[in-house]
This record gives sequence, structure tokens and C-alpha cells, in this order.
Amino acid sequence: MGEPICRQCGAELIPGTSYCRQCGQPTDESAPGSEQATAILGESKDAVTTKRLDSRPTTPGYEVNSDSLTAPSPAESKPSWTKLATIVGVLLLLVVVSIGIFWSLRAGNRTAEAIQINRSLIYPGSRTIVDMSDSGGAVLQLETLDALDKVRGWYEANLKPTKTLRVTSTSVIQKKENVTVTLVSDDKLTSIVIKQVR
Repeated sequence: MGEPICRQCGAELIPGTSYCRQCGQPTDESAPGSEQATAILGESKDAVTTKRLDSRPTTPGYEVNSDSLTAPSPAESKPSWTKLATIVGVLLLLVVVSIGIFWSLRAGNRTAEAIQINRSLIYPGSRTIVDMSDSGGAVLQLETLDALDKVRGWYEANLKPTKTLRVTSTSVIQKKENVTVTLVSDDKLTSIVIKQVR
């Protein structure tokens, strides 16, 4: 004799079950008070369903205790000494590197003084617009009401440039060693930019 078959849907029945797992039809072996039928989608809300199984833990070391999870014992949750030593070592290395960078920057600031533009290059009667300097160089921007040719002549006499470049009819660049003077005339003002590098 083969496996029992459901009278309603013809599905093969699992031995020892009281209902067909395919359609929910009671089998001949069903008895009152045994397994309840599985609800079929589309049936009324009063349909009886199979009892829900208790959930099982999926994380090793956790146990189910009356609807709540308990953490593993303290002995299981401690990190190994190797991991702890590695973390402490990395933190110490970061502290040492940070202190080294701080001291090198501090020492660098003490030894490198800011460059100052030679004050003899400030055009007489000009107004200072920008005056910036650091250990790498300095920039000074001035403005005057004097004409471009007059200002260019004054810098040729005082700077004594080794190179002069007339870029346009309203701009001139003069250079001597590490000092560059750029002159630009615009709207009755002549702008003077002096740049000096170390």
C-alpha cells in the first residue's frame, strides 16, 4: 500500500498528520483536539490556523528565556588579550605621532621668521591696500594717484631692475633677484604690487 492521498486535492499526505498540508482537508486519521487546520487565503477572519512555532535563536551564545534573549556569560563576551593589546598599541602610536607633528610645527615656527618687504621700495605718498607676509614670502599692494610712467621711473631708479616687461600700455613688470614689482594703471590710479620671496 502506497502513501495516503488527500480525498479533496489529491496531494500526498504526510504520515501522522491530521490535515492535508496542501488544502487543509481533514484526513481519516483526524481526531477532535488534534492539529488545527491551516488557514487558506481568502477565507473569513474566523478561520483557524496552525499554532505558531516558538522562535529559535540565530546568534550563537544567546538563549531564549520566556520571550526575551539573554546575553552570553561575561567570560564569553570579553575580548581576547591580543585584540586589547593591538588597540592600545594603535592608540599609543597615534598619540606619539600627534605629539611629534605638534613639536615639529612649533619648532618650525620659531626658526622661520616672516619675510618683510624692504621699506625703501614703498612708493612715496602711496596708500597701503594689502600687506601680507610669512616665512615663504611677502606681498605688499599700494595705490597712488601718480601716473604709470612716473611710478615706473621711480622704481627704475630705486629698485634698479634687471628685467623689465611692458605687458600692455597700462601695465609693467619689473624684476630684480627675489623681488618683483607689478605696476597697473586704471582710472587715474596706479596700483603697485611688490612680491618678495625667500
